[in-house]
Amino acid sequence: MPQDPHISRSRGKNGVASRDIFDAIPIPLLVCDAVTGAILSANDSFSRDFGYDLDRPGALTLSSIGTVPQRSTLSAGLARALSGTSQTFPWVVKGMNGTEHSVELSLTLVQESGARRILAQFHPSGAPAHSEAEQDFSDVVINSVPGAFYLINLDGHMVRWNSITERLSGYSADEIRTMSPEQFFAPEECDRIRHALQRVFSAGSATTECTMVTKGGRRMPFLLSGRRIMLHGAPFLIGLGVDIGERKKMEDALRRSEQRYRSLIEDIHEIVFSTDEAGVVTYISPSVEAMIGFRPVEVVGRHFAEFVSPEDLPRLQTEFRDLAEGRAEPSEYRVTSKGGDTHWVRSSSRPRYTDGRFVGITGIMTDVHARKVAEGRFHESQERLDLAVGGADLGTWDWDIPTGRVTHNARWAEMLGFSPDELESHFSTWEKLVHPDDKERVLQQLQDHIEGKTPLYEAELRLRAKDGGWRWTLDRGKVVRRDASGAPLRMSGTQLDITERREAENMLRESLQEKELLLREIHHRVKNNLQVISSLFNLQTQTITDPKVVAALKESHNRVRSMALVHHMMYQASDFAAVDLVDYVHTLTRSLYRSHSVDPEAVLLSVDIANVRLGIDTAIPCGLIINELVSNALRHAYPDGRRGTLSVTLVHNSDGTHTLTVRDDGIGLPTDLIFPPVATLGLALVETLSRQLEGTLSIDRTGGTAISVRFAGWPRP
Repeated sequence: MPQDPHISRSRGKNGVASRDIFDAIPIPLLVCDAVTGAILSANDSFSRDFGYDLDRPGALTLSSIGTVPQRSTLSAGLARALSGTSQTFPWVVKGMNGTEHSVELSLTLVQESGARRILAQFHPSGAPAHSEAEQDFSDVVINSVPGAFYLINLDGHMVRWNSITERLSGYSADEIRTMSPEQFFAPEECDRIRHALQRVFSAGSATTECTMVTKGGRRMPFLLSGRRIMLHGAPFLIGLGVDIGERKKMEDALRRSEQRYRSLIEDIHEIVFSTDEAGVVTYISPSVEAMIGFRPVEVVGRHFAEFVSPEDLPRLQTEFRDLAEGRAEPSEYRVTSKGGDTHWVRSSSRPRYTDGRFVGITGIMTDVHARKVAEGRFHESQERLDLAVGGADLGTWDWDIPTGRVTHNARWAEMLGFSPDELESHFSTWEKLVHPDDKERVLQQLQDHIEGKTPLYEAELRLRAKDGGWRWTLDRGKVVRRDASGAPLRMSGTQLDITERREAENMLRESLQEKELLLREIHHRVKNNLQVISSLFNLQTQTITDPKVVAALKESHNRVRSMALVHHMMYQASDFAAVDLVDYVHTLTRSLYRSHSVDPEAVLLSVDIANVRLGIDTAIPCGLIINELVSNALRHAYPDGRRGTLSVTLVHNSDGTHTLTVRDDGIGLPTDLIFPPVATLGLALVETLSRQLEGTLSIDRTGGTAISVRFAGWPRP
């Protein structure tokens, strides 16, 4: 270094030149002009560490050896230092070769014969710095050193020290002159201190942590650093002792905090991880083993790409580069477990920077495998539903009831000839499309379901199409979500175009009406023809005197009349498929009473017919059977004015069959009569008709005569 007029070579009270001490101090030092910031002098450590050779004092400034972004910080620090308050703050020194060095910069205002100077000290980043400005400028450097400065000769005696040494130790200058260095420290550390001193003189330098014991007995953690120097040909140890009590407290607090956070991280189910700038994993919490089977030691030191599914790796590599540039977004991807299976995870990461440089990422990884699997199944189900809905040609709608917003699929709009974007997605749009004649009914059906009166909303209605026509639709829906009070929130449903069905139904209805008219006309014509035949029988009986012939003609007349009565009732009925047997039997039996001139007061009639309806193919044989059996009873069961009761019953059996019974309490059939008789036309006809009904015929002679026919119900196979 060139001779510097600002650092005097005068000798202090212990005979050592201040300039030699200034150059021997093992931390970089600068003396700067307090007004301009121009560097007036630097010690050897500054030139050695940062490469500058100050041939011309004042050629450089503090600002010129720092980085541009930190100039405002420097200006603020200088201003506060000039007010008398020492300042320490992080700083980046730009070396002569362009290399940047992170340091702690301490600025202290000092005085020299009325001149104001700034003493700048450069400590390794993170090391504490303390300084005071005292005494004249010949001792200012030593007394401004941030800590206990000491100079020890080869004999182990302290030959120079600063005021901080006296203040920290509590000993006076006279007391220090008589003490050996190890006496300042805890007894149990004396041997280690002596060995450290010897190591400095033999090896050139040493650093150690120890415990200083003050005169008052207070123990404080101390960091000692020393270097061997040559002054006037003799070896000396120049060193610095720094009270690291606060640093130790901070380290202990940091250690405890680190332990708490580590315990927290290791106890949560999510995976906490960090990587370096290349993507190599530097930390991962133990939860990784439960999630994908790897122990942390099997993951740390490996690139994240080794664990990511190949399908997701390109995207994740792009996202890692985005993170390096400050663009952070959550990401979901698949990782490969130790067993080879893929597992869905979601990670949220943030970039880390040191001195503005990207150094890696830190993030948290959550297990979302169950959700992703469920989503996959839902999507598959949705696809199947879409296929089913598409195959069924259904329109779908989803109604947000509080807001009135309605979402339709494309088919809903297409049914009416619209494209989806032509219809406003609101309930009022649907209301406007409903046919005026249908609106009140449909809205009431909808309201009934919303109020919970019906389990499902279902309505057939007309909607106006784009071409102005009307399309019939079948609308179905259901409230799918309600709030805590039961108020409806959401309703979903489907719409089916049933226009063609309704048109087909109308055509069928019209065709049916035509067929009903035709069938009614047929029954009317058959009835009329049968009545003509019946009338012919009546006319014929008036010209015949033979009683047997008259009786035969009358029986034929009654049979024709029973058949005509069926067609008459079918003609008058609204349902042509079946005959109301109750009305038919009452009408038929009253007609037979009149035909046979039987007093209904003498032979009482009891009719008990089950509420059944029979088809015409069954009703006509049943009518003929009733005609024959009732006629036979009225002719033969009650001779000579005998009184009694005649009953006609039809019951429905549990096996689905019917039993028709005609019972009289008259004189009964002759005992020698074989049933069914072959010679008697009426009873032989009953036997034939029962076979036509695929029924069975039976007779009961107890208390008169009861003849029953059991036949299958209607309709028969």
